[in-house]
Amino acid sequence: MEICHRPIAAIILIFTLFANIILPSEARGQGLGNDLHVGFYSKTCPQVEDIVSDVVKRFQAQDPKLPPALLRLFFHDCFVKGCDASILLDATPSGQPVEKLSEANGKTLRGLEVIDEIKAELEKSCPRTVSCADIIAFAAREAVALAGLPRHNCPAGRRDSTTSRATDADASLPTPTMPLQQIIRIFNQRNFSLEDIVVMSGAHSIGESQCNQVNRRIYRFAPDVPRDPALDPAYADELAQKCPAQSPPDQELNFKVNLDPVTPEVLDNQYYLNLQQKKGLFQSDQALATDPGTQEIVNQMAASNEDWTKRFIKNMIKMGRTQVLTRDEGEISCPKVEDIVTEVVARFSKQDPTLPPALLRLFFHDCFVKGCDASVLLDETPSGQPVEKKSAGNGDTIRGLDVIDEIKTQVEKECPKTVSCADILAFAAREAVNLSGLPRHTVPAGRHDSRTSRASDADYYLPTPAMPLEKIIPMFAERNMTIEDMVVLLGAHSMGQAHCTQVTDRLYKFNKDTPRDPSLNATYGNEVAGKCPEAMSKEQASRTTVDLDPTTPLVLDIQYYVNLLQGRGLLQSDQVLATDSRTGGIVNAMAASSDTWSTKFLRAIIKMGRSNVLTEDEGEIRTNCRNYLK
Repeated sequence: MEICHRPIAAIILIFTLFANIILPSEARGQGLGNDLHVGFYSKTCPQVEDIVSDVVKRFQAQDPKLPPALLRLFFHDCFVKGCDASILLDATPSGQPVEKLSEANGKTLRGLEVIDEIKAELEKSCPRTVSCADIIAFAAREAVALAGLPRHNCPAGRRDSTTSRATDADASLPTPTMPLQQIIRIFNQRNFSLEDIVVMSGAHSIGESQCNQVNRRIYRFAPDVPRDPALDPAYADELAQKCPAQSPPDQELNFKVNLDPVTPEVLDNQYYLNLQQKKGLFQSDQALATDPGTQEIVNQMAASNEDWTKRFIKNMIKMGRTQVLTRDEGEISCPKVEDIVTEVVARFSKQDPTLPPALLRLFFHDCFVKGCDASVLLDETPSGQPVEKKSAGNGDTIRGLDVIDEIKTQVEKECPKTVSCADILAFAAREAVNLSGLPRHTVPAGRHDSRTSRASDADYYLPTPAMPLEKIIPMFAERNMTIEDMVVLLGAHSMGQAHCTQVTDRLYKFNKDTPRDPSLNATYGNEVAGKCPEAMSKEQASRTTVDLDPTTPLVLDIQYYVNLLQGRGLLQSDQVLATDSRTGGIVNAMAASSDTWSTKFLRAIIKMGRSNVLTEDEGEIRTNCRNYLK
């Protein structure tokens, strides 16, 4: 990722805090698995660990409670899908709520601004080199050191995920009130033993919790027992003084309490001594001291801080290797990709001012078939079937392929095997929109490329100029596009051209009794007929073009809708929008306000760009957009 994340969430520690911790004697050399090793950036970014250390110390000087927040951030990343920085993403191509918006994270996640600052400094020193996943791991190591444990070697080599789902976080992360047996099952699924659970839970010797995570134990434990009998009475009284039974809804985040009442900013075995004294803040922690499977481990950890420290570090090695993405499995970043796309599209557009509508059409024709997967670009597939670009809906009319090729060539030189052709199409379409007069919008990325492409799919899914609206509406609906989305997106026909072969039926062969379509404005019909005469051969008609918008043919604007209201829609499938009861009102609304249409159009094109995308292991990243990986 070029930028690890943007908005900063609010407050505190809720459940578990973990770091990637490795003893020097165990971290050196190979054999750590998952292609991680110490000194991963020794040649490509030798100053990375110093930069991380400096930034974390600088922020910690202003906020002494930062270390537990960074440890929690690392655990909440690793424990969901693996240590892949998915917790940092603001958005993904799927459009689903991301991990940081989950109930388990929500307003309690902290430390994001620290990761952002580290990433910003590293991109200046070592562009597109250090992954956000490794930055989180290095920052967690600094948190461990600042909290009192020895500073250890930290293996690296992780790459970043392009997906993130709030539902994954809520399903994977333990909660303070979760029964111990359920927590054990969650850890076991990730190959962690009972000892691992108890040892790693010792991270709760630092940090804070919001009072709303413990109030039930103090005031509403059971109908006949308001206070949890597993709580030491004196400790419970202390908690009650800090956590009122009721707090104003807008101030819930302001009431908090230390996880460890004795040494709240030091990583040590005081956590286990607290459990033995019934001073475990969370119900899920206190249960460790009484459960037959974990009680003895708690006693062992309470007996020796040195023993716990050694085990904690060993277990963090295991945590740091959880389902990591390495080599070609994820991404790091390609900071210059959007600049490259902008430069190439602008350069080609100067030579050919009609390029922007061609690129926009290319994007639509890709997304509307199987999804935004660059299948429209393939020259061949393993099946040997004719590909989409050979379909009747594309054929000789598809343009802009040379622009995509040039972009891909430059991007491969800059960031090999990093940027998908599907993302390049989306970025190029954005540039086309901007060059045509609309604001430059943000494009979510992370798509992967398809290995399949069938002409028959394109012919089946792509609407045609003479297709009845009764067929077009369901086609959009199948792609989760509303009738309004459809009318708004068709506003792209305010620029570009159509071949005479697509309009001659409206001019000369509309039906047996009416040669010309009566919905076609008479004057405009004569203008079009002048460019597409009836005597024109089919070959000539396939080479001759007419502007879709006779007024502003190179500008994305609402003139398209004004034309429809005047009977000047070139394509039959466009003109019908102005008279159909389902779409006529939308056409009138768009014709009345350029701001309304442009806002809706940009939203709709972003929505289109999320259609059935392939991500992670569902597709591939081609090195040549015309060829699948062999």
